[in-house]
Amino acid sequence: MTVSIRSSSVLRASALALTVVSMSACVSSKSFNREMTATRGEIATERTERLRADSILGSDLSGLRTELKKELADMRVDFDAKIVAAGDGMKVMLPVSFAFDDAMVKDSDRAALERFSQIANKYYPGSMITVEGFADPSGTAEYNQRLSLARAENVKRELATKGMDASMIRTMGFGSLRQVVPGAQKDDPGADRNRRVVFVIESGDARAAKAVSSSETVLP
Repeated sequence: MTVSIRSSSVLRASALALTVVSMSACVSSKSFNREMTATRGEIATERTERLRADSILGSDLSGLRTELKKELADMRVDFDAKIVAAGDGMKVMLPVSFAFDDAMVKDSDRAALERFSQIANKYYPGSMITVEGFADPSGTAEYNQRLSLARAENVKRELATKGMDASMIRTMGFGSLRQVVPGAQKDDPGADRNRRVVFVIESGDARAAKAVSSSETVLP
């Protein structure tokens, strides 16, 4: 009789344990399902927000392309600028010229430099910009190199006064290389076009890089 009572107690205890385990498993399963549902919801929300952000970015880039190209076109009309794509940036040829044997920036060219600085600051922040200086072929190669570098340095100082970061502007002097009007010097017609500077924006902001395709001539 005693053995029977003990057996019965053991069976009840075992049944209770199985019930507890079963209930625990059920609770655990429900908790797991809730967590999975919440995770799926978070993933769906994140995906929706990412798609929305991509859509906004696409709209921003489209607007930027239109805005930048308009400003470049305006600079072409207002200052007879020549602009071509160069890698992720662009090369800008403004009619900024110098008097014979002189490196000073002319007052008549300050407005063009102002416009260039505005566009560079707005669309190419943090980009390295190279100012290339040139001279006509009247002097020696050594003298022309020094003169062309002085012209680039003076233009750099002018751009710095207009809010550009001087530490991001590099200067180079090319002397009488790459003449626009071959052989023109001193008072010859077209000689002033040999005494010039060219701006190269070497790497632009990612948005602006997409606005100006590297394989595209932006403006003739």
